[in-house]
Formats: sequence, structure tokens, C-alpha cells
Amino acid sequence: MKHTPKNNLTTILSGIVFTVALSSCGPLEKVTLTKETDPVDGHLILESYASLTMMVAQQRNFILVITNSSCLCTIEFLPIFDTYLSEQDIAGYTLEYTNVLYQSEKFGLAVDDGNSPIIGIFGEGQLKHQIEYVVGDERHNRVFTSYEYLSDYLGDRIDVA
Repeated sequence: MKHTPKNNLTTILSGIVFTVALSSCGPLEKVTLTKETDPVDGHLILESYASLTMMVAQQRNFILVITNSSCLCTIEFLPIFDTYLSEQDIAGYTLEYTNVLYQSEKFGLAVDDGNSPIIGIFGEGQLKHQIEYVVGDERHNRVFTSYEYLSDYLGDRIDVA
């Protein structure tokens, strides 16, 4: 077969796609969260965008849930989240979506509207993992409706030390 520029480009693109596909099959990068010395009794509420900005600037490791306090899906999710935090003895934070929605810097969080909750896992101030509630997608949303699915999702992405 004669190599033409088109064939070479196809070969190069195929190699890139194959490499990307292989690299995405590896284990997830885990974020290490520190076990609290005092028992954890639920999430901590960040009162402002400035609090999130400070945590990112300090390059902290943390779990943040973007909430919509008027949304039933958020109301149903928070007790599940609180149970997970208490059982793991780790801190977790919530921030109302209106504090992020109109900010130019969202730190990678998919806050486009009031659709929430959104779970973000930050490592050294960088968003490493996130999952958003999807209206009408019961299978996808099991992370938000089932303790077991939430525990599996977070357990695959965080270590507690």
C-alpha cells in the first residue's frame, strides 16, 4: 500500500485514539482525605463563593456538593451524603449553586443552572472527579439516591487516612 499524506494522518490519528483509550482504562486517581479527630455529624455549609476560592487557593483535598436547597433531589441526597461522611469520619462541604452560577471561575464544576446536586472531589485544589444529577436518568442518579452506590462511587475515588 502506498503511503499518502491521508493514510499517514489516518495512522497517526488511530494511534492517538488508541493511546487515549488505553490510558482511560487505568485505575482512577484517588484523592486522600484526612479522617477527622472528632466524630463527623454531617456536612459543613460553605456560606460563600469566597470560602470555595480559599480552599482551592490553599490546595486542599475535599469533597464539595453543589446544592439547590429548593430541589427535592438535593433534599433527598443530603441525608445519604451525611451518613457517608459520618461513617468515614471525613469532612464534606456543600455550597448553594447560586453562589457559583454567575462566577467566571467555577473551578471545573459543571454549574450551568439549578440542576443539582453535583459532587466534586478536589485534590490539591484541583477538581479531580465530579458527577452531576441528571433529571430523568434513574440509573445514572443512583449515586444520589442510594447509600451503596454513593459509597462505591466515592470509595473508588478517595482514600481516607
